[in-house]
Amino acid sequence: MKNLDSYTPVLCGTIPINLHIEGSDLDIIMEVNNLHVFKDELIALYSTMQNFKVKTTSIRERNVVKANFTYESFEFELFGQGQPVHLQHA
Repeated sequence: MKNLDSYTPVLCGTIPINLHIEGSDLDIIMEVNNLHVFKDELIALYSTMQNFKVKTTSIRERNVVKANFTYESFEFELFGQGQPVHLQHA
């Protein structure tokens, strides 16, 4: 994830608070000001990962980019939105 440091990634969700629920993934949320560039970076960095998929969507009338993939048996969700992470509805 060092490649994404400029987006101030924050690990959130159930795993960091020690709730291990079947199907839980590692959620990493980031503040992203240019979603097109972010999406291109995700594709360049992670498209070779197992089960990779990326999409642009809207949540609460804000555009977001989400990428999902599996790495070493962990499921990841990378979430980028154009606002500080503490204000996001990931």
